[in-house]
Amino acid sequence: MFINNQLKYCGTCAVLTLLTACQQPSQPQQSQQPQSQQQASKATVNIPVYEYNGISASARLTGILTLKNGCLYADGSLLIFPENLVKWDEVNQILTYMNRNYRIGQQVDFAGGSGKFKKNANRIKYLNPQCTEEYVWLVG
Repeated sequence: MFINNQLKYCGTCAVLTLLTACQQPSQPQQSQQPQSQQQASKATVNIPVYEYNGISASARLTGILTLKNGCLYADGSLLIFPENLVKWDEVNQILTYMNRNYRIGQQVDFAGGSGKFKKNANRIKYLNPQCTEEYVWLVG
C-alpha cells in the first residue's frame, strides 16, 4: 500500500508539472531593458562623418557608447567618424568602425582628438541638427 501511494503521488506531480509547463503566461513578458534603452534602440541614427585625409590625432577617448537624439556619444562627447570607415546597422543597432562592431552600452576606446564644433562644422556631414555640441570628438 505504501508503494502504491508513492506511485500515485509521483503520477500527480508529473501531471501537474506538465500542465504548468504547457500553460501560456497570462500577461506578456515585460522587457528587462530600462525605458531609455528601449527608446534609444528604436532611434534612427545618421552617423556624422568628416572628410578623412589619412592623418589623425592620437589621443584616446574611452567611455560607454550611448545614443542620444539620434547621435552617438562616448563619455559625453559627440562622436564624428572618418568618412567611408564607419557604418550603422539600423536593424541590429550595431556601429561598425574599422571592421570592429560596437553596441550601445558597450565600452569603447577610440583614437582621435577633441575639437570645437563651430571650427569643424564645415568638415562635418550628416549631422543631426539636434546633436550640435560645443566640442566634438573626431574619431581617427
